[in-house]
Amino acid sequence: MRSLLLFSLLLISVQSTFAQLVWQDTPSLDSFPIYDFHPTTDGLLIAMSGGGIQKTTDEGASWYNIPFVGGLEGNTFFSDFAQIGNTIYVAARRRVASQEGGIYKSLDQGETWQASYDENLHKDVFSLVSVGNRLIAGTRRGIFLSDDGGNSWSRVDEEEREARRSIPFCMTTKGNTVVAGTNRSVLLSQDAGDTWQVIEIADRGDVNRAAFVNNHFYVSTSGSGIYRSENGSSWEKLDLGLPENQENINAFLMLGQDQYYSSAGNIYKNRKPINEGFSMDFPSARSFTVYKGSLYAGTYRDGVWKYAIPNNEIANVPKLNLQPNPSASQAVQLSYEVLEEGSISIVLYDQNGKQLQIIADLQQSVGKYQIEVDVSQLQNGNYYFHYQNEQYQQTQSLIIAN
Repeated sequence: MRSLLLFSLLLISVQSTFAQLVWQDTPSLDSFPIYDFHPTTDGLLIAMSGGGIQKTTDEGASWYNIPFVGGLEGNTFFSDFAQIGNTIYVAARRRVASQEGGIYKSLDQGETWQASYDENLHKDVFSLVSVGNRLIAGTRRGIFLSDDGGNSWSRVDEEEREARRSIPFCMTTKGNTVVAGTNRSVLLSQDAGDTWQVIEIADRGDVNRAAFVNNHFYVSTSGSGIYRSENGSSWEKLDLGLPENQENINAFLMLGQDQYYSSAGNIYKNRKPINEGFSMDFPSARSFTVYKGSLYAGTYRDGVWKYAIPNNEIANVPKLNLQPNPSASQAVQLSYEVLEEGSISIVLYDQNGKQLQIIADLQQSVGKYQIEVDVSQLQNGNYYFHYQNEQYQQTQSLIIAN
């Protein structure tokens, strides 16, 4: 009897653990590839190639469409999000010539958007990142820079011929180093996008995804798997255990020591398929993100799916706290916790996205930290602390009311 009871308890435990490993459908818009996610202070945005932008404020239980005007309805391909202070940007490219593309910005957590480009910027924008107050856009006609929040743009005059004619499909940054993925190559800039060099890496396919995590740059390809680099100039190929004809990596995410990636109709975690719960025969993810303890997969044509990460594997989620807030004092106490050793940055912005002060930019070990920030020179209004580590970012608002 005791053995039977122990077996029953073990079975319940195994079933509970297994239940955590099942994907759950969310009622997002189907039929369009979901290219990127972006967290806001009150929810999560998705950018779709052909289906617009949607948002959830209840962790995927419901989604709603963000209305766009001015030629952006319908078939516009939205791609990357970026953020400076409290301003969120999104890149768009055209499916037909009569549509508008370019860069758009939101000052209200993605609820409304307005154009953020001039006549210099090419309207087919494939990728977008921010470095400090600078926006860097990868377009069909090269790389463009904006140092005034997207109001004006200038084209980078790349010295390499290949850099001028390649489309930057993706970008990622660390400090002033920028890595962009193109046709079988990466473009590397070590001066925040002013100059670039071409580095050949892939035998087959385009470089289609890029990220900086765990003190390394990572890029995925449409035919040669995933590559890793410490500095962006020399790259090594990861052994994913896939046959050569299945090395088309549509999306990937490095979470601590775990590798999540999508290839050949499967989603993998550390070489093992994790397809339980999908209603589709061949699940294909176009994007991943981690939000409030769950892994979200934006699929090719089947909406957003959610996966509860077992055993709280999220290692380094920002945990910011401000006291007092609102503040009428000379200083505020900014506290946060680092759960995994690595680099962190904290920057203070005003409500227009102008960088006011770099609070921290350093390597930190595991522990709890507190910083006293002098706010005596700030006028009444709204401000934002932007925290970023090697895997996550978070914005914390500050209200000054003297």
